[in-house]
Parts: sequence; structure tokens; C-alpha cells
Amino acid sequence: MRAAASVILALLLAGLVVPAFTAAGQSAAGRAPAALEVTVVPPVLPADSSTQQALVVSLLDSSGNPTLSLTDVTVFLSSSNSTVGSIPTTVTIPAGQAYVLVPVSTSSSAGTATLAATSAGLQPASSVLKTAVPASAPVALALFLAPPESVMALSGADEVFAVQAVDSAGEPAYTPLGTNVVLTASNGTVLRDPVYVAIPPGADPAYGTIEVQAPGSTTLTALAPELATGSAKLSVLPASASMSVSADPQFIGLDGVVSLTVSVTVLGMPVPGVPVYLAASQGTLVPGGALATDQAGQVSVRFIPSGLGAATITASSNSTLLGGLTAVTTVVVTSTSTTATSPAVPGALSGLYDFIPVFVVAAVLVAGLALVRYTLNKRRPALPDEGQAAEDKP
Repeated sequence: MRAAASVILALLLAGLVVPAFTAAGQSAAGRAPAALEVTVVPPVLPADSSTQQALVVSLLDSSGNPTLSLTDVTVFLSSSNSTVGSIPTTVTIPAGQAYVLVPVSTSSSAGTATLAATSAGLQPASSVLKTAVPASAPVALALFLAPPESVMALSGADEVFAVQAVDSAGEPAYTPLGTNVVLTASNGTVLRDPVYVAIPPGADPAYGTIEVQAPGSTTLTALAPELATGSAKLSVLPASASMSVSADPQFIGLDGVVSLTVSVTVLGMPVPGVPVYLAASQGTLVPGGALATDQAGQVSVRFIPSGLGAATITASSNSTLLGGLTAVTTVVVTSTSTTATSPAVPGALSGLYDFIPVFVVAAVLVAGLALVRYTLNKRRPALPDEGQAAEDKP
């Protein structure tokens, strides 16, 4: 056993085992936010001195995949040309969400502006905003989604969409009488029911949010009378929370104590501050009552049995952010005394006990050799002594 442990330790130190735990861009912290993403929807806004929820600031992990924030994230914003488009200086991405909507105020002057976002510990991002004077002859609908690829939020909507009436050049175009738009999905598992939105007369674009029913991919299509359809692809990744509870050891005597560890994660990330309740079918839990996960997303409790048999330990949580979570483990309590089977060895003498198996094997070998030697000597014919040999000579 010591040799096997030494080999594993050597592999870990050499970095040979680590890739198995960090595959697919995962780290020890899971899919923690590593970068910002900035998207303007639609990318061309009407230069009409209006304010639209057109800027989407979202979170990405180290592999560029969408991810969630488990604590509030403060983001600082700037515009390179506030006369074209101005935005707030700060915004917060709430815990449990992948993005936040930011209002963009345009002027009557057409032009471009770079909208940038920064946040402590995250890679910054930027996007170009363009404004144009709206045309008056729309011919089609354009559909835009943000973030382009998203992850299911723990609370709130999963996706933002913008529907825009455009002219033949793809520039913003007013609908003088307004129009009603219907959004349908090619995959009814992801989005079961149609989404309805109206573009008011003399306005452009119209915004809405989508709460998907299940993760997956689908194509959304925007339809309106007398306008060509617009479409966009939507891909949503799962982001369900999980809870686990482990017992160490799982088999104990009546005088034993078990260490219980409850872990709560989302996308592999530990979630701090989650209320956790533990209950045991027998025995005592220390500490008892309501607890909360630490920064590692864990709660540690001791279980002291009160009788023989299987003890069921149930961990549960119900929070606004994660919803209801439950995990169960079992501890088997036997009549064997824990201290009798695993005696404590004081101080310096503890090292001697590691060599007991060696002493036993050596003693058996010595005894075996002695027995073989004795047997061989007994079977060898006796030789006459020297005096008797002299008398027998002629």
C-alpha cells in the first residue's frame, strides 16, 4: 500500500495525473467567470435620440463558454463617443445570472462608438455600436440574440432578443403603422410556446427575453405580415445546481464518530452561503440546526450514533437562487468497538507497529528453516565414534 501511494504521489507531483481532472477546460474552481463579453443588439441602432436596452454584458469561463456568476459582479463601462451612444458608468451582473442588460442612449447624429466593459479579475471586452438614420420602407425583419450562446440562468431569463424592421440594405426602418411579431422555435423542447412582441408605430427595434424550458439548440424565426422573416440560432447549456453528502468512515462501531461533508456546486463551482439542513434517522448531529456553506461550498458536521443498524443522513436546501436540493448517504453502525479494532498508539511507538508484519514474516521464515534443518539431521544415518572404529580394525 505504501508503494502504491508513493507512485500516485510521484505522478501527481510530476503533473501526469492532473490532466484527468482538468480536461475540457475545467479547473479546480469549475467554470468560474474569467472574461466579459459585450454584445450590441441590434448592432445598428436608429439615430433618433432614444434609449434602448441594447447592450448585453455577459460572462465567459476560461474556455470561452458562457457561465454564471454566483456572487454579484460589478462591471465598469465606457463609451468612446458619447454623442453617438452613451451608457451608464457601472452595472452589476446579479448572482445566478449570466448577463445583464444595459441601456444605450443615442442622439440624432449617425456615427460609431466603441462600448467597453471591465471588471476586477476578468478579461475586458468591447463592441462597436453603429447608429443610422432610419428609413421609412421596411421590407424584412431581422432577429438578434444575446448572448449568442447562453447558459440556463438559476433565476430570471436565459436569453435576450431584439426584433428589428430593416430596409433592403439591412439598416433600421420604421413601420409607420407598427407591426405584431411572432417568434417560433424549431425545437419545441427548448422553447415550447410562441413568443409575441410588438414593434410600435414609428419605433425600432422591439426587445424581449426568453426563458427556455430545457437546454438544447433551436432556430428562432420572427414572422410578421408583409415582411420577410428573420431568424437566429439559439444554443442553451444546462446549469443546474447539485448537492452531495459524503461520510467518513461509512462503517463504525457504537463508540465511533463520522465526519459528514455536504458540498453544493453549480457548473463545478462551489457556492458559498447556501442554507443547509441535515437530519439523521438516529443519533446526533454536531453542530445541529441550520448551517450555511463556506467559501469552498461545503458544510462539515459530525455524526454520533445512538444504536445499531443503518443510519440515513439527509441533507437539504431550499433557496431563492438554487431552488430545492437534496442528497442522502448511509452510515452502518455495527456492534464492533471502534477503539478495540483501531487502537491508538502513543507517540514514538506508533512507527514500530508499521513493522509488525515484517517481524511476523521473519519469525515464520526462521522457524521454517530451523524445522527443515532439524528434519534433515534426524534422517541422516549416525556415524560410529572414533573409539569404536579403532576396535573394529583388524
